[in-house]
Amino acid sequence: MRWYPWLNQDYKKIIRLLSRKKKCLSILFHSNSGLGSDLLIYAISRWMMCRKHFGIMICNKCRNCRMMLSGVHPDFYRLNTSEKGNSIGVEQIREINKVLHHHSNYNFVRIIWIRNIQYLTKEARYSLIKTLENFSEKKTYFFLESSQAIFNLSSLRSKCILYSLKEPRNEVVIDWLNENYNFPKKNIAIATKLYSGSPLNILNLLEDQRWKNRKKFYFNFGKNVVCRGDLLSFFQEFKKRSDIEERIFFLVVLFLDVIKYQKDSIFYCINQDEFDLIKCISKKISTKKLLKIVENLEILRKNLMRSSFINLDLNIIIQLCNLQICFKES
Repeated sequence: MRWYPWLNQDYKKIIRLLSRKKKCLSILFHSNSGLGSDLLIYAISRWMMCRKHFGIMICNKCRNCRMMLSGVHPDFYRLNTSEKGNSIGVEQIREINKVLHHHSNYNFVRIIWIRNIQYLTKEARYSLIKTLENFSEKKTYFFLESSQAIFNLSSLRSKCILYSLKEPRNEVVIDWLNENYNFPKKNIAIATKLYSGSPLNILNLLEDQRWKNRKKFYFNFGKNVVCRGDLLSFFQEFKKRSDIEERIFFLVVLFLDVIKYQKDSIFYCINQDEFDLIKCISKKISTKKLLKIVENLEILRKNLMRSSFINLDLNIIIQLCNLQICFKES
């Protein structure tokens, strides 16, 4: 199983917590995306299921360990909602209740793992709270997970222990990357600043094709929007839904770098490999307008992170039109 060094401390803390507590727990895990929280929760689940664990280690030999590795343990249930915008409805929570009522309690411990709880509908949220109350004393552990800010979930949080995963220092991430990969040091420095605290996002960006896509995105923005005012050509960059949030994030970071450049703070610019583009934009748009553009893009990005955005194409076009107007007025 893959493992990352920054998870060691959290793993030990949670094992100690579970070892001390005599009653079953509901734990709400909160972390940045790209920390590997799914690996942490799965490792904890394997430890709990192992009948012959010693300290924080598992035996990897008992029947429970073999069933967990095969993904067929009847007392381990994972509800996975990974695609953005997909809601978790009340029917899925009812399915969990059926599992709890009918599955054999083979290990005397049952684990329910629900990812992305920020996508719970209102009805599903109330149903889950009821489930937590009904099964908290029946040797059932609930592991809830979210990698985003949790909105409107105070009633659910009151039923759980909130555990926030610790972000590794940038130095730790850089050392890990240098030990295990052969990326250029300049690229590592840029990616680490872009995704500080999210080492797996840093690693994903540094992969050859992703890095080329970033460079191509900035090149097309400079060519089509800054130089030509060709809005339609650049809009094609937002056609792939899975990349939209990152594309908006790249624009926000670029404009913040332009503001830093305008304020003679070049050293603090993140995109150290895009100074020509930064200089070009700084001559065309004032700091005041850039701040307004960044504010609007951040609102769009947060709406996209919270839920599916019905008028996404329209909102992106509006923001790009605002950009085009700013460049034409220069």
